[in-house]
This record gives sequence, structure tokens and C-alpha cells, in this order.
Amino acid sequence: AGVLIKEVPLPRRALKIAAALAAVGLVFLWMRSLKKDSTLIVPPAANTADWEFHEVNSRRELGKDLWIVNCDVVSHGFPVERMKGISAHVDGPSGVRTVRAETGEYDDGKKTLLLEKASGVWLRKDHSWDWKTPKAHWAVSHDVWTFPQGLTASSDTYFLECRSAVLKDQNEIHIEDGRIRWWNP
Repeated sequence: AGVLIKEVPLPRRALKIAAALAAVGLVFLWMRSLKKDSTLIVPPAANTADWEFHEVNSRRELGKDLWIVNCDVVSHGFPVERMKGISAHVDGPSGVRTVRAETGEYDDGKKTLLLEKASGVWLRKDHSWDWKTPKAHWAVSHDVWTFPQGLTASSDTYFLECRSAVLKDQNEIHIEDGRIRWWNP
């Protein structure tokens, strides 16, 4: 006539294991759905990610120098970092320098720095000088600064203007189409 169903109690340990497996399964499914959704949030190629930071301070060794750089704005567009409102303190074998520039770009792939509307002071053991230029380009690996749009420099012993200049190894300067006026110390 009727079917007799007998209740069989499950051990507590089996219930705990089943609950843990269910929780792990739910976490796995949740993470899998997040991974599918993450392509909507994170760009698929890392080299296309752009970002921008304000009031950035950093320390970086470039070539033989320690650069302490402050920027109003740093934005990244692979592989170049663009900067605005640059102020730097550079300490190296050839002395201490301060650098200011309205804008600049650092290309991490090429290891080059470009500064626009730049000026600064270079404190050397034997003398110091002030300088300004519309554009300065630094090749880190060769330690060569080029000033393709001219350079104006002055110290307590001279005043220099030129159409372009190249500074090698922080101690050898070549100028093109320039003039210099020496002062008596």
C-alpha cells in the first residue's frame, strides 16, 4: 500500500563539506563572471592605457644623475609621459642643477627627455651659470643635451647666445652661430 520513507540523518561533517564546496563553487562562478566583465572596465592592451596625475613628486636615477622632479601634471600615453609645470633638482658628478620647464616629455622606450621653455641654474665647483632655451633634448644613454632652437647662458664671467648647442658628457659644449661676451672677474 504505502511506501515507507525513512529519514537518514547526515553527519555534521558532511554538511560542512557540502556547504564549503558550494561556497567555493559560487566564488568561482562570481570570479569567472567578473573576468568576463573586466574587459569592459580595463583596456585589453596595457600599452593603450592613458592616465593623468596631478602634483607628482618623484626621484629617479637617469644616467649619472639623481633627479628629484615635481610636476603639476603628468599624463601617460604609451610610451611617452607628458609633463606640465616641471621643477627639478638634479645632483650628479658635474654639480647641482635646478631645472624649470613649462612642458616636457619623457620617452621611456627611447630613454630621452624633451623640455620646452626651459631654464635653470647649474652650480659647478669652479663656477655656476644660468641658462634658458626654448627647447632642450637629453639622450640619457649617451649623456648628450641638444638645444636645437638656441641657448642663452650667463655667469659672473660671460654671457653666451647661440642658434643651437650640444653639451656632451656634462663638460664639453659645442655651439653653432653664437656669440660670447667675457667679463673681467
